[in-house]
Amino acid sequence: MIKAVFAMAAVAASALLVAANGSASPPAPNVTCSQLTQTFSGTAHDLTVPANGYCDIENATITHDLIVQHDSGGDLTNSTVGHDALYGDGSGGGITNSTIGGDLRLTSDGGADLFESAIGHDVIAGIHTELHFAASQIGHDVIANQPDTVQTGANDPTDVGHVQVGNDFIVKGSPGPPDPGAFVFDGMCDLSVGQDLRITDRWVTLGIGLGDNCAFNGRGPVTVGRDLVFSRNQALTGFFGPGELELGGVTVGRNLTVTGNSATGLIEVADNTVAGDATCRDNSPAASFDVFDGPNNIAGKNNGCP
Repeated sequence: MIKAVFAMAAVAASALLVAANGSASPPAPNVTCSQLTQTFSGTAHDLTVPANGYCDIENATITHDLIVQHDSGGDLTNSTVGHDALYGDGSGGGITNSTIGGDLRLTSDGGADLFESAIGHDVIAGIHTELHFAASQIGHDVIANQPDTVQTGANDPTDVGHVQVGNDFIVKGSPGPPDPGAFVFDGMCDLSVGQDLRITDRWVTLGIGLGDNCAFNGRGPVTVGRDLVFSRNQALTGFFGPGELELGGVTVGRNLTVTGNSATGLIEVADNTVAGDATCRDNSPAASFDVFDGPNNIAGKNNGCP
């Protein structure tokens, strides 16, 4: 009798499972953004913006990937992407009040404006890309290889705010051989990096401002959880004259290294607070201190900077 009761219960449970499966919602479809309307809202598994196209994506739920094919635009507003946002060569878009669960990836010759948004894992950008971040969070790393520009803290006078990077922030290399006619530069304020910040092997024509003048312009400072490495960068003479490299007002949790840089203007290292060693050497001209930007650098251990 007991066996019969268990058998009947098993049959009933199986029937309930079949009924539940039968009533489950169908999976979201893969969708290609219409080039008649150039808009998308609603739900998709993968959403694709076709090559040489455009899509205004608003109030959308993309359960897997956003795929923006080459030479296209994909603006994302008030939306979620469950996995990755993938922008092909020559593609880019604005990402506003949105969440990407995995990576934001830009191949080359494109860019992204990130405002009031969150990236769950990495931002990875290739040659000739432009990155503008404000009021946003990146869960793991930002890795920019040979970009045109990387800017944090202000996309424009109305889009401002703190940028938080969970692990490393790496900017490496420049887009091709040195070109005084190009517009290559970086400006970083309102930024906190959980681990290392590294800017290396980069030529710029409009300079690099890391933390410097942020307070003067009403922007927040730069903080680095571990090491700040600024090495082998060149500031060329560009459209506005001699190029400068400026690091100022940065709080560094471990060591600051400024080595092997050159500039046609000045190299300024001032008003930084370093928990470990501060090293400045083999720079041309030598790293200097600007009396208008605050006190000398402070190091918890050895101080080899002005």
